[in-house]
Amino acid sequence: MGCCGNIVTGAVGLAKAAVGADAAPPEVVQQRRDLCRECPHASRNPERAHLPSKGLTTLSTCALCGCFIAAKTKIASESCPADPPRWDNITSPARLAGDPASPQSVPTAALVGLAVDAPDPESRAAC
Repeated sequence: MGCCGNIVTGAVGLAKAAVGADAAPPEVVQQRRDLCRECPHASRNPERAHLPSKGLTTLSTCALCGCFIAAKTKIASESCPADPPRWDNITSPARLAGDPASPQSVPTAALVGLAVDAPDPESRAAC
């Protein structure tokens, strides 16, 4: 996918995170962010105020895919671009228990006012 495709995919991801569409359960978001805090590919802020979060901030990005970590970790259908992916073993307790009310993916078309067709997640190269 070219540069424009990555921009469109990133914009769709940010929109999903902003409106809560395709939301990952809070415990999954926390586990993903904990893993990102340990990842050498995450951008960091070295200032003392950010030491408790190991330098991870709202504007921290992944060097592998360029996504904002705070937004990417909130989207259920997203995956870690590392090889091997760091998020593979994270599962929501509600999904493990087979809870039918557990959050599921929301189609991109559900994002009212967004006139962009998102590419198939399987065909995306990185983000």
